[in-house]
Amino acid sequence: MLILDIAHDGVLLCGKGDYWHILLKKVKEYVSEKGLIRTREGWYPAAAEQAL
Repeated sequence: MLILDIAHDGVLLCGKGDYWHILLKKVKEYVSEKGLIRTREGWYPAAAEQAL
């Protein structure tokens, strides 16, 4: 998911930092809620990674 990659790797270059922090907070909540981890192939549930 592109937005997860942007929030994970991205850096605010210009604009309002408040919006960036809101995005980061929402992405962290989503990742935590869904139990996702980032791999080289993309974002997957943590349970799927442990099964491999």
